[in-house]
Amino acid sequence: MKNNKSLGNTFLYMPVPISLLSATSLLQLMDVSKADLYYYFAVLLAIILGFLHIIVIDKFLYPRSTDQIASVWLSILIMFFSAVIIIIIYYYAGLNIQFMTFIISFIIPYICLHAYRYFLQILSTSKRNI
Repeated sequence: MKNNKSLGNTFLYMPVPISLLSATSLLQLMDVSKADLYYYFAVLLAIILGFLHIIVIDKFLYPRSTDQIASVWLSILIMFFSAVIIIIIYYYAGLNIQFMTFIISFIIPYICLHAYRYFLQILSTSKRNI
């Protein structure tokens, strides 16, 4: 029963980061002459959203979960649906599609967190073997 509750909370949570990432893509509309500045700002916002995503996953959606596959798929689905919405927005607004590459930085905090967790597991197993 708890799994169904977590799945329901996941479907309620998913539109929030999707809409925030899609709204971040509209920074390209600000000023064409300073598109690189807004691109770096979009990357920073995507990294911040990635950190907030990790907090929500670990604290609310999948607390104390040993299976990380659900959170990986959730992150991938959020990035995919955001990319689809951004492509639609860019197509109808006539914007440069290369700006969309900022979305890759959304997953960087997630990758860093899991690399850190695996590193801690290596340290704990090496201390037991000593």
